[in-house]
Amino acid sequence: MKKKGFVTVIIPNYNGVIYLGKCLDSLAAQTYTDMSVTIIDNGSGDGSLMYIKNNYPHIKLIALD
Repeated sequence: MKKKGFVTVIIPNYNGVIYLGKCLDSLAAQTYTDMSVTIIDNGSGDGSLMYIKNNYPHIKLIALD
């Protein structure tokens, strides 16, 4: 049997706060747990950064200007 590897899920975001909850909750519900999630925010002005920080503090967040 082939060994499963570690996976990094990278999510680009720009003003996508309305999609983030469903997306991140879906990732959390996966049975494959050997993964990390990183969101790259491209200067959102819709509250995405605060939403992620307040609701998903374990998610790595890279905020670009």
